[in-house]
Amino acid sequence: MKWFLNGWTSAAMLAALMLLATCLAMPYGPPVALFVNINQWAADWPDALWSSLTLFGDTSVMLILLSPLLYFWPQVIPALIAAIPLGTVLSLGLKAAYHAARPSAVLSPEWVHEIGPHLTTQSFPSGHTLTGFAFVAVLWVLSARLPAGGLRYGVRLSALGVGLGVGLSRMAVGVHWPNDVLAGACAGWLAGQSGVWLSEKWQRYWQPWLGRVALAVALQLLCIWVVVRPLDYPLALPMLVVAGLMPTATLLLFWFRSNQDHPPI
Repeated sequence: MKWFLNGWTSAAMLAALMLLATCLAMPYGPPVALFVNINQWAADWPDALWSSLTLFGDTSVMLILLSPLLYFWPQVIPALIAAIPLGTVLSLGLKAAYHAARPSAVLSPEWVHEIGPHLTTQSFPSGHTLTGFAFVAVLWVLSARLPAGGLRYGVRLSALGVGLGVGLSRMAVGVHWPNDVLAGACAGWLAGQSGVWLSEKWQRYWQPWLGRVALAVALQLLCIWVVVRPLDYPLALPMLVVAGLMPTATLLLFWFRSNQDHPPI
């Protein structure tokens, strides 16, 4: 654990300070002009793009989409799952504390390009961005164990790009202010770091082969619920179809590996 405490305490402190500053700035109101500029700029891009990016910020969709990592990079999924408790506390706690109005509740319809459900309350912070940056933090921290060079930096830049894309998509679909996204990113980083720390402590449960198979089965069950529930962003259906195939593919990987290690007599 020494590598974690020494290497990442400052990052957690910076994220906490930025989150605190964003909270303290809430009485001054959201940056309306910045939101309008971003939202109107994003309207020139395909709605399906923003729908798909925003769906990745759904915790359940993210987990099933990334389920093959249980086979290829086992700690990522347990760390993301372990990030849920702190992420939930921060998200629900701040939403309950501020009851911030969303852009569509404040601005005239012509100033807000909306995609998906019409939401009016509990804007601060952005829960989808929180999930996206928990993913960033988990991959950023765990990639420190990869050899220095292109692979490590490729993983980190790719994760950061996805996290920023999720945050931008929440403004593109018209449901969050820029300060909501910033707060969600900071809270997500804290949640992601906590997830890595907890997964280190619980590795005796997920590290064995049987533990990873059990997680894959749980994600398959989660996938069934994700597929049958109403889809808030219909344009993201292709991404959801791909995500829905991932838990089954993961179980097949474990099955093939099991047959190779224990061939039938």
